[in-house]
Amino acid sequence: MKSRVFFYSALCVILGASVWLVLSHAHWAKSSVHPQAPSLATPSPIRTVAATKPEVAPAPVPSSPAAGQQQIEWSPAVHTIVDVQAAYDRRLAAVEAMVGKKPSDADREGLYAFLRQKSGLDNGQLEQVVKNKLMDVLCAMNPPPPGLLDLLTQIYHDPDQNAVLRDYAVQHVAAFYQQLEIATDVNPQEKSAGLAEARKILWDALSETDSSIAGTALLGLTRLSRESPEAFDPRQIAGVAQEMAGAATSGELTRITAIQVCAQLNAQDALPVIQAAVQNGQTMTVRISAIGALGRLGGAEQIPLLNHVLQDAEERLKLPAQQALKQIENRLQTQVTSR
Repeated sequence: MKSRVFFYSALCVILGASVWLVLSHAHWAKSSVHPQAPSLATPSPIRTVAATKPEVAPAPVPSSPAAGQQQIEWSPAVHTIVDVQAAYDRRLAAVEAMVGKKPSDADREGLYAFLRQKSGLDNGQLEQVVKNKLMDVLCAMNPPPPGLLDLLTQIYHDPDQNAVLRDYAVQHVAAFYQQLEIATDVNPQEKSAGLAEARKILWDALSETDSSIAGTALLGLTRLSRESPEAFDPRQIAGVAQEMAGAATSGELTRITAIQVCAQLNAQDALPVIQAAVQNGQTMTVRISAIGALGRLGGAEQIPLLNHVLQDAEERLKLPAQQALKQIENRLQTQVTSR
């Protein structure tokens, strides 16, 4: 692919700007084709999915849209957002300018194509921020624009997408659910189907325990359980979090998130798993997270373990252990005074 790009670039120099424009238009037309949304997998128990590290060479994204009827109809804001050669501040300001506005069909499809398009630029933080902010704005629209959940699903299910953007897509499925739930002027049947599909995506994403995606889905489910406990059973979510926290196949990020979710949901049954993580967590960060969870969940039975941690030679554990002990002691004192 690279050799073809360099070859065409050389031809452009030799044959002149007219040939370059033809090739550029052909490339943009090809990249604008919308792939079909993949079908959602059947929900499965928690498993480890091997992470696919995208190896995408920087794609020649045009600095301005190629000629064509649809691109001509784009608003100035969309032209700026998709122009990867425009200044970062200008692109971000253009995204902000769309807040609260309903995009035209052409603008919506242009933005979807931009979010869907894979590029080596996606590995950079600035491009990730632009795409993340754009997802924020789209998910905040009331009602969410047509096809948004399909777009987020496509990005998440595409292993060639940047891992950070796949994680962002899962995160925004939860945001989409929140907005669709309160949206007005939506067909009731379509609304019900959209909510059910979003729930399925979040539960399915719990399978990717070797990356940050399972943790992101778990956090989304936990947040939604506070707002809609009838649709997201907190006890079921706590059970999944406990399983993730203790699973040998869970990656560091998944385990850290699962431990914190157990604490947030007051999952007392998870205390043995959390105590084991304090003593034998695979990383220092996991052990610190588990100590913090003991501070929120633990009682008098956990004080000896935390005192033992204070005698540990590892200095990084001592401050979290002191804070956890203080939380437990304050809670015990409150219980005594309230009797």
